[in-house]
Amino acid sequence: MLFLPFGVFLLLFHSWHLILGQFFELFLVLLFHMLNQSFLNNQEGTVTTCPIPTKVYTCS
Repeated sequence: MLFLPFGVFLLLFHSWHLILGQFFELFLVLLFHMLNQSFLNNQEGTVTTCPIPTKVYTCS
């Protein structure tokens, strides 16, 4: 009976970790996209901008 609460705690912690990880990843993607846009705006259009931010941050 000692392992049951620990298993439930691990399950809840794992699900919360996945949810918070997705939110954190989305926040990082948006943050890098905003920094990239401001940096490219300071370059006066010498570098082509990506219309859709991707995880690799490359323009095809």
